[in-house]
Amino acid sequence: VRHRMVLVASEPIGAGQEVRIDYEAGGSSYWEGIEGWASQPPPETEWRQLRVRPPPPCTVDQIHCPRALKEFRLLGFSAPPISWEGSKGGDVRLQALVPLLSSNGRDVNESAWPLVSTHLPGRSGRECRERWLLLQCAEEHAAWLDSPATASV
Repeated sequence: VRHRMVLVASEPIGAGQEVRIDYEAGGSSYWEGIEGWASQPPPETEWRQLRVRPPPPCTVDQIHCPRALKEFRLLGFSAPPISWEGSKGGDVRLQALVPLLSSNGRDVNESAWPLVSTHLPGRSGRECRERWLLLQCAEEHAAWLDSPATASV
């Protein structure tokens, strides 16, 4: 990106649609406040020749979701909470997310838990934090049971 621009559109712009800016349409008053332009549009007019091909429209079907989830959405309820157990459960997601958001791979700043909860449907930041602490205690307890010092006890 060579330049940054804030664009205020007068109508919706769909994903993948082309946006072109006509420098001359605004009149010379636009260029008067810009030093060095002397009321002239910029010499760069390559945009008239270049035509970048936008991405094709998305043809992917809707994600299949169970009937119960559709009924929840129709009635205005939130999605049912994701279960903690299982290969695609919340525990697996927590173990993948927390190291990404922590400085030492283990502890997460309090402000990051709401972000973590966005990846676990139906769970709050507090629930995610409490579950993470429970998982950490279980890991430490298992490590303590397996250590040679406790084997002789």
